[in-house]
Amino acid sequence: MQRKLLILLVFSVFLFIFVKTLHAEEIDDDNFVLVSQVDKYYKTVTYYDRENTKTYNFNYYNKAQSSKTYEITKEEYENQNVLEPMTTTSIETTYKKLTSRILQNSNLFKYEAILNWKNFPKKRSYDIIGIGFNNNVAVLSSPAYYTEYCLTNGICQKMTSHSPKTFSNGVGTTFLLPTGDLTSLSTTFSVIITKNDSNTITNQIATADYSHATKSISLNNAKNYDVTSNGIVLNGIASYYDEIQPAIARWYGNW
Repeated sequence: MQRKLLILLVFSVFLFIFVKTLHAEEIDDDNFVLVSQVDKYYKTVTYYDRENTKTYNFNYYNKAQSSKTYEITKEEYENQNVLEPMTTTSIETTYKKLTSRILQNSNLFKYEAILNWKNFPKKRSYDIIGIGFNNNVAVLSSPAYYTEYCLTNGICQKMTSHSPKTFSNGVGTTFLLPTGDLTSLSTTFSVIITKNDSNTITNQIATADYSHATKSISLNNAKNYDVTSNGIVLNGIASYYDEIQPAIARWYGNW
């Protein structure tokens, strides 16, 4: 009797390892294939209160009075000279690129949002990145996040600390932008999704959205947002952030 129990126990352990390994292979990032991608380019102009100082120091530019974002072409984004410093009139102009991607691995899909800065904002607090989707899909695993950046001294770092949230029609996370003099800065956020039921899905959307803090904000306050299929919705904290039109990747087929 004990021998049978031992054999059953060993078989159960091997079965668990096999199923776990099989599932891990199914969601291996290397096996995902890109099936849809949309890139959007933005120019944001922010007007700051200099707090009565005549000496340029980004620490004084704490109060953003207004911010306006314009969608621009890829050519304008790539040809823009961003080496000039902020002007003495307290106007900051930044350029960024937002990419939305849908990737497929057999019967699973991954939605991905990537934000690349062409030049770097002086105000760095808690930013928000999110991905919205239709209600016929569901989150399979915890969202993944990282921010990569390089400093002028040649040191490059990867940040993974973030505060994710999951909603019925989206996922999002808040994270602190790195400090220092930068030469590159990008953030990647992704989530693996599955079907809600056995019904056939003929189209999908991945709505990538990004909100950059133009004022200092605490982590707890920065978490006051939702993500829907239309993108990020700021709840009482809109005055702390700039606003861009989301990038929406679309997929059509039979799933």
